[in-house]
Amino acid sequence: MARKRVPPYIPLKSIKMTPIAYLAVSLIRNFADFFSLSFIISASKANYNGLDSPSILLLHLAIGFSFAGFVFSLRKSRSDIILASFGSLLSLGFLSIPLFTGFFPDPIFLGFAMGLGRIFWNNSILLATNQIKTLARSIDNAGMLLTTLLLPFSIFTATNILPAPDQIIFPLFSMLCIAQACSLFCTGAFYIICNHEAPESLPENAKIYLSTWRDDLIPLISRSIIFGIILGLCYLFIIEANGFVSDSKHLGLITVSSFVGVLFFFIINHPLRTIGSAPWGLFLSGASLILFLLYPANIIPLTMLTSLGIANVLACCRRACRPEDLLSTPPAMLLFNFAPWFFAIGFGWLFYQLKLTPMLAGVLLILAGIILTWVTLRAFLEQLLSIALILPYKMTTHGPGIEQMPYRGPVIIIANHASYLDPFLIGKVVTRRIIPMMTSVFYDLPVIYWLMSKVVKAIRVEAATFRREAPELNDAIKALKRGESLLIFPEARLRKKEDQLLFPFGQGIWHILNQLPETPIVPIWVEGVWGSYASYYKGDPFANKSMDFLREIKIVAGEARVIPKELLAEHRLTRKYLQEVVLENRTIIGLEKKHAEQNEDLVKD
Repeated sequence: MARKRVPPYIPLKSIKMTPIAYLAVSLIRNFADFFSLSFIISASKANYNGLDSPSILLLHLAIGFSFAGFVFSLRKSRSDIILASFGSLLSLGFLSIPLFTGFFPDPIFLGFAMGLGRIFWNNSILLATNQIKTLARSIDNAGMLLTTLLLPFSIFTATNILPAPDQIIFPLFSMLCIAQACSLFCTGAFYIICNHEAPESLPENAKIYLSTWRDDLIPLISRSIIFGIILGLCYLFIIEANGFVSDSKHLGLITVSSFVGVLFFFIINHPLRTIGSAPWGLFLSGASLILFLLYPANIIPLTMLTSLGIANVLACCRRACRPEDLLSTPPAMLLFNFAPWFFAIGFGWLFYQLKLTPMLAGVLLILAGIILTWVTLRAFLEQLLSIALILPYKMTTHGPGIEQMPYRGPVIIIANHASYLDPFLIGKVVTRRIIPMMTSVFYDLPVIYWLMSKVVKAIRVEAATFRREAPELNDAIKALKRGESLLIFPEARLRKKEDQLLFPFGQGIWHILNQLPETPIVPIWVEGVWGSYASYYKGDPFANKSMDFLREIKIVAGEARVIPKELLAEHRLTRKYLQEVVLENRTIIGLEKKHAEQNEDLVKD
């Protein structure tokens, strides 16, 4: 498994200009599209001659965006940048027609052109970051945050250049053409400076495992439906409201609240857990809309709360789909690019026919939040736990393993075990949804049993010293064949002595690898948990100890690797090798590496 060795968090001084240029061009492109759409929609609301009614205009734009969703590329390459430029060129050509002829064509074509440009520009993010997924996530997150500020600015600018109602609107299309021309020029310039190779098409990105349905397709389907509901509500608001949002004070307050909503997303940002925060945004937005009826005088603060919740929902749903490395299959591409607009058209029509009130809209969002909570229950609970761990532990990650860990397909994570919180701390930083192997001592507890068996799908390990059978090994092999990420503590016990770094590894890990020798291993060393509230340092865990507060924890992930076949021929060689690679991670953070023989001597003593 040959992958580039790169740190999971990139120092600012080592970031080259290409990713920064990608972010800058993304903002320019977003402004050009938002400015053009805001101007046209505002003009339609003001009933300027030559434009369709808002309902027809928005419907045709949505149809155009949905048609663009059928055009996608499974192979991310520099040609995507060319196609994004072509989308900008088509938008420029469309907007030039009313400028020179005084005739406004069907907006389906404008929606298609803008959708085409956005799809292929988003495809090129991994190319722009030279295949560094962690950096791509950071660029995408920063883009979402800055776009939150850019959208209201685009609306304000567009609505304030509208001419008097008795004047002709089409000469001002020159401003829209200039914006699209800038977008086209900057995209073309980026094509010249971006000389990175096309990302390698990894097998796990194209193969559909059973776990892919949960980790990829469920977030994609959830995002499509939620986006459809929100876009449908926006459609209803625009065509039913007395005026388009243009008051600078109100727009500024909504911008601040939306920015806070996206900013909160950064606190609990995790590729697979962010979908678990979306229900809170739906609950907040739904409750705010219901309160409109009870407290109409407080429309401004309630609108701010609604926008805060919706902004958080949109950010969480997008991140859960991992757009920097979207599943390379046609169904996933259609769900990401086409389905949201399909649902938007359907929900928009339905809401319009039902004459949906704010009260009913609020109830709908709360129901959607309840359903999403149940569908993504594990992510929802893990987000609550993640927030609870913010104050007790100050966590940092080190080493290339997090970046090298494949997004999909089987992988085994092995780690030292010094506290009861190790699985939660590792799960907080690992970019995969982990399946832990858990002792029956805790697994069989009443509430824990339901959570582990029904929600987490953990593998139960019988707490017995000597056994003739080990059914958990078969369960682990089945989980890996489903494409799961398996977390194993090969010591099978907690650290209890200061000078005892590791117990000898058990044979279980060898039996698993012997059956699936091509499974990649990511070794992890957790530093800082020994001495914590949940460790055996100076007494039993959780007993007569003060709670941890901002305790520094370092998660060190070594290079992802496949075990050499010659080592798998004998279980002792495999176990010793795995102990060595786990201990080797200590050197990444400047600690002394102790060899496996030294640890075995300490255990004997």
